[in-house]
This record gives sequence, structure tokens and C-alpha cells, in this order.
Amino acid sequence: MPYYHVYIIYKDEKRVRTPSLTYNLTDQSIRERIATPFAKNKSFIVGGKVYQPSRIDEIAIFISDNDFEKLVLPDGESPLGHDVNYIANCFFRKVVKGVDVCTDYFITSPPAEKEEERKTVTEQLPQKEKPSEVTVMESASFLGLDINWLLATSALQLQEVAITLVSKRKGIALDKTNVEKVLNKEIENALSFNDQYEAFSRQVKDAFNIEMPILTGHLRKMRAKVLHEGYNPKPEEAEPIVSFTIGLLQKLKRISETT
Repeated sequence: MPYYHVYIIYKDEKRVRTPSLTYNLTDQSIRERIATPFAKNKSFIVGGKVYQPSRIDEIAIFISDNDFEKLVLPDGESPLGHDVNYIANCFFRKVVKGVDVCTDYFITSPPAEKEEERKTVTEQLPQKEKPSEVTVMESASFLGLDINWLLATSALQLQEVAITLVSKRKGIALDKTNVEKVLNKEIENALSFNDQYEAFSRQVKDAFNIEMPILTGHLRKMRAKVLHEGYNPKPEEAEPIVSFTIGLLQKLKRISETT
């Protein structure tokens, strides 16, 4: 089964160029969610972000035989948690085994028409009709938090909730006693998500022979900074968190559907 990874450089209202990389997509999702709306110059959503084709400076699609997290960069590490520009550059230079560029297979020409960019539904709504999460973020704007913090926070919290729900469905115990037993160590302080994730990963490997994505040191640090210190991540910092969460959910779905 091939895996597709999409690299996009997007230019915002202030003409600031922001890179993103969404991975482990399918042929169908690439065609339906990206290539078709791109050709029609229609906005599309990928990796939790909305893209308007006329603001895309660069788009590239890569194909690999393995999951994104199983690929090996020139430094010997997994791409997870690395700078997206560095990853894309490695893919372009074909220094990552099993990865090739296949953009032209899906996208053969620029958007056919230039159409006026429309405001999002939220931007068009009167203040009183805006969703509550929008007004909450507006009220918290003095703290310096923005949409990237909201995306990163949602993704990080979703990781923990998803692990909890799937572990309950599959009868995988993640209480302190069992986690200590699985990890073969004594946990002195409160049980952390990092320990629970490691214990969950080991039990899933034993029970279903499914490898969970590696929770890198970078992602562990970002979890603490964003959730507990109020760190407002940059777009290039929030993107790996969102991408990792999407990959994690795909694995959890497989586990959930395994009998």
C-alpha cells in the first residue's frame, strides 16, 4: 500500500510564507480533498488547515512504500518532529530510501481560474453568532495566544483522550500498577502521559503486532510547553504536532478495528 505526503508553502494575508507537511494520505484522499479542489481553484482542508489555491506558493506530493514515521532521514532518524523544510528537501533530493516525487501524477497545471477569495463562515458571522470557541480565543487574545496554540492544544489533548478511549475498548490497563509492571520501573510521582503512551505502545505491539509512532523528545517537550506553560507555538512548530496526531489516530483506528 503506497503512502502519500503533501508539502505546501502557503502565503498568508501579510505575505508570510509558512510551510506544512501532511503525511500518510491515500490516493483517494489526495484526489478528492486536494487535487480536484486545487484544479477548480476552490479552498480545501488538509492537516486541519484551510488552503486557498491562489495563496499556495508551492505544492509537492511524495509517495513512499512505508509509513511516514518508518522512513529514515540522512541523520538516521524518523522524520517525526523534524523541520518540514528539511524533510521536504531530503525528499526532493531523493536521499530518503523509498520516497519519490509524484506531484505531476495528481496536479498537471495551476488552478484554471483566479477567483476572489471568500471569507470563512466564521469571519462572515456577526459577533453574537460566532461559535463560542472563536469568542473565547478573541477574549484571550491579550495573552498572545493564537490559532496555532488552539490547534496544538486540541491535538495534544486529543492524543491523550484517544489513547484512553482505545485502551478501554481493547482492555489495555494503563493504571499506575500495570504501567510500572509493563515498563519494569517504579514511578515515584504522578503517572504521566509519556509513561502511559510507552506502556500502551508495548502492549499494542505484543497484542496486535502494531508499531505505534515514536513520541520523540521534541514532541514531549512541546506537550509540556504548550499545555502547561502557555507557550504559543509558531506555525512550523504546530504543524508537526497536528501531523503526528493524525498519524497516531490512524494507528489507533486500526487497533480499534482489530479483533
